[in-house]
Amino acid sequence: MHAANLGLVIGYEWMQHYHIPAIFSDGPTTDELSDLARISGFAFKQRRSVFHALNTKRTIRLHCQNHELNPFENNFIVGHLGGGITISAFQKFRAIDVNNGIDGEGPFTPERTGTLSNRILLELVDENDRNTKKVKEDLYRFGGLHSYFQTNDVKELVERAHHDPQVKLVIDAMIYMIAKEIGAMASVLKGDVKAILITGGLAYSEYITSEIINATNWIAPVVLYPGENELQALAESGYRYLMKEEIAKELEEENV
Repeated sequence: MHAANLGLVIGYEWMQHYHIPAIFSDGPTTDELSDLARISGFAFKQRRSVFHALNTKRTIRLHCQNHELNPFENNFIVGHLGGGITISAFQKFRAIDVNNGIDGEGPFTPERTGTLSNRILLELVDENDRNTKKVKEDLYRFGGLHSYFQTNDVKELVERAHHDPQVKLVIDAMIYMIAKEIGAMASVLKGDVKAILITGGLAYSEYITSEIINATNWIAPVVLYPGENELQALAESGYRYLMKEEIAKELEEENV
């Protein structure tokens, strides 16, 4: 469902073929949740940590480098805004809480529905003859802005919003939910937030980012780092590994 999963398979096959180590860094399932954040409210299931860890952690590193800060001594909220949207609360470089965009938590996005009530979710299952696979696909790929306007092209929709009140309303609702999630993560960090860092493809949109800044800069300064920067993040991780600045954890063969 995502290129990150394919990348791991390619790396593993190259490792087998060339007999050299393959490493992966800050994978989407990076799990540093606090004990409180794991509790789902339903005794038989735990919340999962799935988010844009690669770009998110790279953004914190970059911001700290630019401002001579130690990431292990400061707290940040990072919003990765793209086809998927994840907002994470970092306490001393540990992501103690995130909205799991894959499982449908948090704001709706250009493609995904975000959090839905149990009632709506069960109605969708019934309306699709209990075909949960189809419902999952619809929620993941054809929800959010796409479900309203049959496109996930945010640049086009922002232009339409200048003269179409309905488009503006839905985009503003997405921004509203992003800001609300940022506020929730501020409470997780008890207000001790050095900066709010906004990254991902949607961070190129002046309209979206200006509205987020207006809604959240009372919490902490908001700094923009547009783009996904994932290939650069991988290269930088590889460099830190080769220069022995970081030590990789090894996976046993039977666990791969």
